[in-house]
Amino acid sequence: CVCVCVCVCVCVCVCVCVCACKLLMGPMDRVMNSLEENSSSEALLCLEMVDTSPSVGCLFIRLTEFEEVSDTEKVARLNVAIQMCEIELVRNRAILIKTVRNIVLAISGLPTTSPTYLHDLASAAVTIHHRLPHTSLGLHAGPAFAAITGTDQITYDVFGDTPNTASRMLTTAPYHTIHCSEAVASHLQEQFTFSPPQLTDCKGKGTMMTYVLLMDHPKTILHRA
Repeated sequence: CVCVCVCVCVCVCVCVCVCACKLLMGPMDRVMNSLEENSSSEALLCLEMVDTSPSVGCLFIRLTEFEEVSDTEKVARLNVAIQMCEIELVRNRAILIKTVRNIVLAISGLPTTSPTYLHDLASAAVTIHHRLPHTSLGLHAGPAFAAITGTDQITYDVFGDTPNTASRMLTTAPYHTIHCSEAVASHLQEQFTFSPPQLTDCKGKGTMMTYVLLMDHPKTILHRA
């Protein structure tokens, strides 16, 4: 009887640990785990790896391109900047989705949801903006979905109108600002301070009400810590 009880307890503990590990896995960890278990990319494609949420924060970051340095130095400096962004994003429970040259895309609210998803992403944006000179950012929030794509080169990407709108916030951002949509400003108005609203013409979106997240206000500095 004692042996049976011990075996049952061990099995239960193992099952709990396995479930906990799977819950904590990031999207790419899930992919690699599936590949190891199935030993086939075809088996991976059969898995439903689509994460959806009505509340996703999308942040686009435009880093300086370091025009007046050699190519080697440019890549080295850009790599340092991207690493700093990733560290700050992870610290605030956000995910760096991809980089294209000097553009970084990050999200929060996927694959796991959080009531502070947008505050966390805005906090990361504030710190990145503060530490990286000449950086402009675009921030928007709304419904989106993310999925694993590819076979040979597997990536985790985000889709929907929300990342498109965040991209528009970046392309229309005044120099060295965090340019935000009305959805962001209304959601975070109690935690951060924003500029007065302004009408902005956005390609494919028409005229939108947008805001700039102010860097020097006590509210923002308080939430940066």
